[in-house]
Amino acid sequence: MLSSLSVSNGILKFATQYSFYSNFIIFGFGVISNALNLLVFIQLKLFRTNRCAFYITIESISNLIYFVFTITITILTSIYGDTAIGGSTAGCKIKYMVGQICALTTFYMVCFSAVDQFFSTNHRYNLRQMCTLKLGRYFAYMFICFVIIHSIVLGSSYDIKPTLGCVISNYIWIQYSTFFFYPILGGFLPIIIASSFSILAYRNVRHIIRQQLPIVRRKLDKQITAMVLMRVIAFVCLLLSYITYRIYAINFPIPQSIHRVIYPREIKSQLIIWYELCTIEQLKAISSEKEDESMDHGEAIFENLPDSLPLTVLPGEKKLAFLKRVEISYGLATSKAGPSIYKFDKHAITYPITNLKIEDRIS
Repeated sequence: MLSSLSVSNGILKFATQYSFYSNFIIFGFGVISNALNLLVFIQLKLFRTNRCAFYITIESISNLIYFVFTITITILTSIYGDTAIGGSTAGCKIKYMVGQICALTTFYMVCFSAVDQFFSTNHRYNLRQMCTLKLGRYFAYMFICFVIIHSIVLGSSYDIKPTLGCVISNYIWIQYSTFFFYPILGGFLPIIIASSFSILAYRNVRHIIRQQLPIVRRKLDKQITAMVLMRVIAFVCLLLSYITYRIYAINFPIPQSIHRVIYPREIKSQLIIWYELCTIEQLKAISSEKEDESMDHGEAIFENLPDSLPLTVLPGEKKLAFLKRVEISYGLATSKAGPSIYKFDKHAITYPITNLKIEDRIS
């Protein structure tokens, strides 16, 4: 048991370190690439009136906001622990609100750019003139407003749960996220739109030489279409794994961390045996010998929880059952709460009085 738990601890430590350092690597590349996009599409006059460049600019701004927000959470978590952001209800909600706003904005700006390239490279003149920059801005701003409202409403359903952390607390919103938000609105719908219109745009570009367009315009359409197609391919591959993970995480939330439980055993001198345990499921793995140990009757308080109410030990309660109640009541195991201090019940004790006199006892 100890070896398997040590392996689990090693995997958890490695995953934590990997997530921490990989966030900095992603942050570096993400900031540089999106900043270059903004410089190119904003500074050059050639792209100022280009609709696809407008969508990519919004996408880059959304990505930059997300990268800065993510790295801020990572730094605060490394300094102050999990309670820096996710420890408060407000921080829990804001974290998912900002994440969903940036994610949906990025997803659908990819879709908008693919759709725009299909119309701008179409051989029919009326279709090419149908999508204007003014109309594109109108749809983009309207969609961003919808995303903000939707993310605020859905993000408000997140709450702090003992041992599970920041999760959706409402059953209706769990069903909505499982069957509509992640698989459809944030999953297959943008995938289908982006992949379909990017393929159609690529098909149009192959026949663009037949159109009566300037050479510079043809080369520009080819370059932008190729860039959009590559972005869509990366977008589809990464989004499929992300929505699969999110659907699983919502329905099967994982406890945040492993707690250390101190289990005392009296053998000659005082001896303490340490068990690496997690929540109630791993508490069940304690040997039957430990399960049958009884707790001393009274009230237990914890040094690390000075403001908490005493936890009364039930008559005849076993140590395993007490540990489960601690986990349920406080959301942590006994070692995180600190050593327990017993406050025993007061009992009136009477002693028999003899009729012997002091002189008789001396003699």
